[in-house]
Amino acid sequence: MKKLTSEFSKIKSIYNTGKDLKLSDFLLLIKSAKLKRFNKGDLIMEAGSHSKEVFYFNNGLARMYVIKENGDEVTVGFRRENQVIGSYDTILFERTNQVYIQALEPTTTLSIDYDTIFEIMYKSPVLMKNLYLVFADLLKTTITRLESFVLLTPEERYFDFVKNNPELVKRIHDKHLANFLGITPVSISRIKSRQTA
Repeated sequence: MKKLTSEFSKIKSIYNTGKDLKLSDFLLLIKSAKLKRFNKGDLIMEAGSHSKEVFYFNNGLARMYVIKENGDEVTVGFRRENQVIGSYDTILFERTNQVYIQALEPTTTLSIDYDTIFEIMYKSPVLMKNLYLVFADLLKTTITRLESFVLLTPEERYFDFVKNNPELVKRIHDKHLANFLGITPVSISRIKSRQTA
């Protein structure tokens, strides 16, 4: 119970839910969740599915990527401890999932079907409010990423990522980070060399 209370406190702080959310609200969701473990390299979700499964990361790290027609992989995001991920294509637009989610480290998640989440939240205004906060956080992340590609140079994108994710950058391989930032691994090496010079 102590660990559950600790996880609950982390979730509250991450999504700025204040004092509205109670442990009893949180337990409504936990009762319907399944614990899942993934090894490094495992696919948590594959493109082509219609799964509405939502994952809360207890620990670990994953990348989200798409595969272009020419076979190139494009990393579109990362998720780590105390963050949530699912197929936005399926959940929001009722279309086939386009994104692969791959564990970059041993990862433990709690998973629950989105329809179940919505059914539980529909009965609780406090939980529904928190669902909006999760979507607001995802929208903020998407807009920030889009703006960075429009307004920042590749080097500025790198330093912005490092500034905002100092611990995460140590856990991500340069090839995945470079791909996410729209630059080459060689460019990241050069940026790092200039930084230490």
